[in-house]
Amino acid sequence: RIKTKNSWKYGKFEIRAKLPPGRGTWSALWALPTDWEYGNWPLSGEIDIMEHVGYDEDRIVTSLHNAALSAGDIGGTDQHGYLKQPNACEQFNNYILEWTEDEIKILVNDKVSLRYPKQNKNWAKWPFDKRFHLLFNIAVGGNWGGAKGIDDSVFPSRMEIDYVRVYSRTGIEGT
Repeated sequence: RIKTKNSWKYGKFEIRAKLPPGRGTWSALWALPTDWEYGNWPLSGEIDIMEHVGYDEDRIVTSLHNAALSAGDIGGTDQHGYLKQPNACEQFNNYILEWTEDEIKILVNDKVSLRYPKQNKNWAKWPFDKRFHLLFNIAVGGNWGGAKGIDDSVFPSRMEIDYVRVYSRTGIEGT
């Protein structure tokens, strides 16, 4: 697991990565609040730029968590998206978060997976007006990654990150 030392409020984040193959892996590129000003998870929000489980190698999942839809099933809501990406484990792809004061948009290779406008949402549905930091991790097993078992023959398995680029109008707010 890698956690950035810096935090940002809004910006464009581009992570070029090759994902780990194999049944039982669960990788993620995501963001959590730095200061938890609205309360513990999920009240202060979570931005899943990419989640990927090894038993479904062609599927990239994106989602947003908040007080309105916390850890429950967010599938089929406007806070969840997915794309088919047939080469996610064989070659590098770009996972992009475009986050402004008015909208969160998540893309894979310039294809939109999730678009979530602020509109008139209160803090419970839009806690995304505070500083967040990035995390990159691989888990093994768990309720989603291990849902179809774990194939021990795939290990070692790894996620490769070619680069991380952050474009920000407001600059870095370090922590």
